[in-house]
Amino acid sequence: MKHGKRELPRQHRNRKGITTLTALVLIFCCTVGGTLAWLVTKTDAVTNTFQPTAVSCEVEEKFDGTTKSDVCIKIPEKDKGIATTQAYVRATYVVNWAKDGSDNTVYAVAPVLGTDYTLTPGSSAWIESKEDDGGDGYYYYSEPVAPGRKTEVLFKEFALKQNANVPNGYHLQVTILAEGIQSVPERAVESAWPVTVGADGTLSAKS
Repeated sequence: MKHGKRELPRQHRNRKGITTLTALVLIFCCTVGGTLAWLVTKTDAVTNTFQPTAVSCEVEEKFDGTTKSDVCIKIPEKDKGIATTQAYVRATYVVNWAKDGSDNTVYAVAPVLGTDYTLTPGSSAWIESKEDDGGDGYYYYSEPVAPGRKTEVLFKEFALKQNANVPNGYHLQVTILAEGIQSVPERAVESAWPVTVGADGTLSAKS
């Protein structure tokens, strides 16, 4: 009898402890669940609007009918209504004898520099990648150009020499070809052109 009386209170205490522990677990679960729900409902969507940009360049020059001068390259502020971005620029030129009345027809033999025409280079900010040194024949502007700005003068002057061997029915034609490429990221220009970008953002041509 005494042994039975001792066991009864002990079973009662264990049952009460289990009930209390279960209640605490439920409260904890409800608290965690409520916190997660609050985080989800308070997180708003982030909307990003991306504005398109373009890379564009224009050749600016003076021409008086016999001499082409002050050739430079400009990055316009907009191209077909789309804002442009800062860009690196390169340019080259092509010289031909063009048939009078039709610039699409050229003479088989090209004019010779120093014999038929003269070329006066411009700013030292332009770096020539000479074909004789393994380059591609382009002139690279060493700094990126911002929209609405232009480079320093690439060529001061192209002029026909007085004793030039001009074919009958033809005239001297000088065409400037320019290209631009976005300045950021740097790997864009380094992968597209044979150049490297220095720590200060200036270009140097690879030979």
